Amino acid sequence: MFSIRPAKLLPFFLLAGMFYAPVGARAEIAHLVLDSDPGDFIGGGKHSDLTYTPQNTVTNYFQAEVYGTSSGLPSYLRFLFFLNTSPVPSEYAMLDFSTQQLGIPIGVGTYTNAERAPFASPGHPGLDIAFESREDNALTGSFTINSLTFYQDANNKTQIANIDVDFVQYSRGVPGPALHGHFTFSSSAISSVPGPSGLVSMGMGLTSVATFLGRRFRSRVGCR
Repeated sequence: MFSIRPAKLLPFFLLAGMFYAPVGARAEIAHLVLDSDPGDFIGGGKHSDLTYTPQNTVTNYFQAEVYGTSSGLPSYLRFLFFLNTSPVPSEYAMLDFSTQQLGIPIGVGTYTNAERAPFASPGHPGLDIAFESREDNALTGSFTINSLTFYQDANNKTQIANIDVDFVQYSRGVPGPALHGHFTFSSSAISSVPGPSGLVSMGMGLTSVATFLGRRFRSRVGCR
């Protein structure tokens, strides 16, 4: 009978396992469609259809974050994007959706009588759509969240996994020119299954373990 000390196998198990460790990376994409009525200040009275990714935005200007909480749960969401290929005026966009002043977590549903999110008064949801560096301090509107999910990151911090939301924003009161929009954001985990080179390396590691075990066995039983 032969025995093997686990400590001596540790380098080989590390070699085998290091090529199969989860990377924790995520694929993120956002899509914004705006239909701006003539006379609407924020949207400029035009149709806009934009896709944002970390690759086509300025460094640190692809952001999706839980900006505030109520009773420890998300209640204020902020999205910020700035295309790195934009001519002037820039395709900068910031979108805020909040239920902080309602005192409830944000979730699927329709929210009416919204005020500008950072300055919403008690009893009002928050909405703030800024585009091409245009903002409005006295906006009103409504939004409907069709779907919304979250996930916990490696630091146990709540992050936005996906959202699908429709909104209407008025910059000059109701009735008046409106900004109609639809926005989606998705952050999905990238599979940690290794590519071909990773599989080859993992196989080499496992082969090393098998070879080591075979030699140990032969030395114990007197085989050469």
